[in-house]
Amino acid sequence: MGFFKDLSEQRKGLWIFLPILGLYVFSYFQRSAVPGQIFTQLSEEGFSAEQIATISASFILVYSLSQLVVGMLADKFSGVRVVLLGGLLLGLGSLFMPMCRSLAMINFCRIVMGFGGSTMYLCLVKETDRLFGRKNFSIFLSIIYCVGYIGGMFGTLPFVWLCQKYEWRNVLLVIGAITLLAYFILVAVIAIRREPFAPVADIPLTFKPLLAIMRNPYSWLMLFCSSVNFGIYYVIQSFCGKKFLEDCGNFSSEEASAVIMFLTLSCMLTISGVGVVIKLIGNRRRPMMRIASSINLFSTVLMLATLYFRQLPSWLFVPGYLLYACASGFAMAYTMTSQEMNSRDLITTATGFNNMGNYLFVAAGSFFIGKLLDSFIKVPVAAGQAVIYPREAYIAVFCILLGISFTSFCLMLLAPETRGHYLHLKSKNI
Repeated sequence: MGFFKDLSEQRKGLWIFLPILGLYVFSYFQRSAVPGQIFTQLSEEGFSAEQIATISASFILVYSLSQLVVGMLADKFSGVRVVLLGGLLLGLGSLFMPMCRSLAMINFCRIVMGFGGSTMYLCLVKETDRLFGRKNFSIFLSIIYCVGYIGGMFGTLPFVWLCQKYEWRNVLLVIGAITLLAYFILVAVIAIRREPFAPVADIPLTFKPLLAIMRNPYSWLMLFCSSVNFGIYYVIQSFCGKKFLEDCGNFSSEEASAVIMFLTLSCMLTISGVGVVIKLIGNRRRPMMRIASSINLFSTVLMLATLYFRQLPSWLFVPGYLLYACASGFAMAYTMTSQEMNSRDLITTATGFNNMGNYLFVAAGSFFIGKLLDSFIKVPVAAGQAVIYPREAYIAVFCILLGISFTSFCLMLLAPETRGHYLHLKSKNI
């Protein structure tokens, strides 16, 4: 009840918060649905797995590297100002990408979308703190996560169903037009409501805060471990997960998309519960992170065993996928710990640094997996025919993921416990 009372008193802030949240939904859709859910269609157009991987990587790579710059810009110029540029880039890229036929132009539009989409999350966090304060910050953060995942869920079975009924380019064209409309709604709200922007902060744009974080070895430990958990889940969701179920599990396109949809739902539900559990166990983060690393390792073993031992039923891939989603759902614990292992005044930069690592893993992982899958295709496939990758190709992929998961599990044993307190209350490196 207290939350809703506070919300009614601060309802002016919702006029800014809700349009940006709407743009974040479309940003999440673009990085989740494309190209994974249209892998087969792109393959039929003659694109190889490596080329399809570049469509994913072009967005994710730019998205990840932009996190650090976006954090600094939002701290100085406010989230709204940064989103006014980012939302326009996201809308234009979303609109023009389905019109492109060449790989180079598709990737260019995805790069533009990546720049625009990278502004949404950190600017939402920044504006939430400015508009609503810290009292209900954790609740708003949960709302941001959950609403964003709605875009991810729409990018699974509903998107695939639409692409089967209509040409996939037309579907993405309509979504691009709606994205641009959402941006103009934000502009109209700002113009009509005339809400004052936050003043430009008197802070220099410098990379010294980033260097302070990079000098902390725990920053790298958290970056690697969180990137493994998030990255494996996200590569499956956005790139090769649906194709894998079709090739090795004999799933239909609709069945595979339904699994990916429940994958997203499982992650969303886990995120909703992790914050409560952390609060109940005295703000301890380390048990949650160790559980996440254990689940991730177990899931990889399960997937590899099901692939290797052909007598095991293919439906075991489904719980393996869902366990990956649950492990990724512990992301909040990693984010808070990465903040608390650095100084309080570096919270936004620390979050951007961790996010950068997560999405760099996705970009590099998608490209590497695409190249590895293509290496197992020895005979050229005729145009208009979808490529089916052999089981041995996916065994090679999951063997590599097993090594990475085991390394992450071991490193997490070295992570200290913060209990919600900053290890360095004031940075001496800035």
